Amino acid sequence: MRSQNLKGIIYRIYSSGQSDKVIYVIDTDGSKNTLLAKGVKKSTSKKSHSIELCNLVQAKVLEGYNLPLITEIKTIDEFNLWKTNDIGILLIQLFCEVIDKLCYENNKDKNLYNIFLDTLNHFDQNILLLANAFMLKAIWHTGSIAEVSINALNGSALNPNNIYFSRQVAGYISKSDLARNIELTGEPVDAKIAKSQKFILENPINKIIKLNLTFEELYKMLQIELDWFEIITEQRLKSKGIILSLVNKLHKAL
Repeated sequence: MRSQNLKGIIYRIYSSGQSDKVIYVIDTDGSKNTLLAKGVKKSTSKKSHSIELCNLVQAKVLEGYNLPLITEIKTIDEFNLWKTNDIGILLIQLFCEVIDKLCYENNKDKNLYNIFLDTLNHFDQNILLLANAFMLKAIWHTGSIAEVSINALNGSALNPNNIYFSRQVAGYISKSDLARNIELTGEPVDAKIAKSQKFILENPINKIIKLNLTFEELYKMLQIELDWFEIITEQRLKSKGIILSLVNKLHKAL
């Protein structure tokens, strides 16, 4: 049996038996790690406080079992600013679900880890802007979408006054694409949204948070990006509907 040290962010947790938990960690290399935390559901466990969704942790892991066994674990950062914000709590669940769909075992993907960590490290009152930054950078990272200023169907430059979103295509198209293909449905998108998305993709998060967008613009942008993500991965985001609904309700309650 071999022991190793591991540092990363917990993005999924589920119970195993009466007292154990299985946790998923994306490590600093961007690899998926599935680990067993024995006895952490017991009130006497010293590990339980560290095993929480979206915690950055340092763990000592013992290999040689069906699942590597956590022998020691400590919290480096809990990202409490997210977890004490009503909308933030919802959004980190979305982030974790996205990571779960993009992270693989034995596949190093440092950029994915850095996108996740950078977002968590830059909590800001404009939290919906950060959510859009995370989603856009994660989508771009898959390599499955062209520039937002480029037609997703034919690669031509899009006129800022002729940008359309279709729930059948990852990326923007033009009105003429809808006319040529009766199977496509779509709706116009404000040029400011597409321009802001381009800025987000081209800049680090510390510059992105200076963007000035309304809640309605950010909310629409997030709807678009969630649809794009589902098209690209061909997987449904379980948290999508409830997050969009509750984010809207929480904003109206402010």
